[in-house]
Amino acid sequence: MLRLREAPGVSAPMIAEETGEMLATARYHLLVLEDEGLVEVAEVLDDPETGGILQIFRATPSAPTFH
Repeated sequence: MLRLREAPGVSAPMIAEETGEMLATARYHLLVLEDEGLVEVAEVLDDPETGGILQIFRATPSAPTFH
Protein backbone atom coordinates (compact mmCIF):
# COMPACT_ATOMS: atom_id res chain seq x y z
CA MET A 1 0.00 0.00 0.00
CA LEU A 2 1.26 3.45 -0.89
CA ARG A 3 1.41 5.81 2.06
CA LEU A 4 2.29 9.48 1.99
CA ARG A 5 3.98 11.53 4.69
CA GLU A 6 4.88 15.16 4.42
CA ALA A 7 8.42 16.34 5.01
CA PRO A 8 9.05 18.74 7.94
CA GLY A 9 7.68 22.23 7.35
CA VAL A 10 5.97 21.30 4.10
CA SER A 11 2.27 21.45 3.33
CA ALA A 12 0.54 18.16 2.64
CA PRO A 13 -0.99 17.63 -0.81
CA MET A 14 -4.51 16.59 -1.65
CA ILE A 15 -4.68 12.96 -2.74
CA ALA A 16 -7.46 11.30 -4.71
CA GLU A 17 -7.23 7.92 -3.02
CA GLU A 18 -9.24 6.06 -5.62
CA THR A 19 -6.76 6.93 -8.38
CA GLY A 20 -3.59 7.59 -6.38
CA GLU A 21 -3.29 10.91 -8.20
CA MET A 22 -1.55 13.67 -6.29
CA LEU A 23 -2.69 17.26 -6.55
CA ALA A 24 -0.42 19.94 -5.18
CA THR A 25 -1.96 22.52 -2.86
CA ALA A 26 0.91 24.97 -3.38
CA ARG A 27 3.65 25.46 -5.95
CA TYR A 28 6.17 23.03 -4.44
CA HIS A 29 5.97 20.24 -1.92
CA LEU A 30 8.58 17.84 -0.61
CA LEU A 31 6.91 14.51 0.03
CA VAL A 32 7.83 11.12 1.38
CA LEU A 33 6.18 8.19 -0.35
CA GLU A 34 6.37 4.82 1.35
CA ASP A 35 5.57 1.76 -0.74
CA GLU A 36 6.51 -1.77 0.31
CA GLY A 37 9.62 -0.59 2.16
CA LEU A 38 10.80 1.74 -0.60
CA VAL A 39 10.92 5.33 0.59
CA GLU A 40 10.92 8.04 -2.05
CA VAL A 41 11.45 11.72 -1.41
CA ALA A 42 9.64 13.60 -4.11
CA GLU A 43 8.97 17.13 -5.29
CA VAL A 44 5.61 18.06 -6.73
CA LEU A 45 5.41 20.95 -9.16
CA ASP A 46 1.89 22.31 -9.29
CA ASP A 47 0.51 22.42 -12.84
CA PRO A 48 -3.12 23.53 -13.31
CA GLU A 49 -3.31 21.73 -16.64
CA THR A 50 -2.34 18.29 -15.36
CA GLY A 51 -3.23 18.64 -11.68
CA GLY A 52 0.35 18.06 -10.59
CA ILE A 53 3.63 16.66 -11.85
CA LEU A 54 5.43 14.24 -9.55
CA GLN A 55 9.21 14.33 -9.78
CA ILE A 56 11.04 11.76 -7.67
CA PHE A 57 14.61 12.76 -6.91
CA ARG A 58 15.66 10.26 -4.23
CA ALA A 59 14.66 6.72 -3.36
CA THR A 60 15.98 4.48 -0.64
CA PRO A 61 14.97 1.05 0.71
CA SER A 62 15.46 2.24 4.30
CA ALA A 63 12.99 4.00 6.56
CA PRO A 64 13.02 7.81 6.62
CA THR A 65 14.84 9.53 9.48
CA PHE A 66 12.35 12.39 9.83
CA HIS A 67 8.69 12.53 10.83
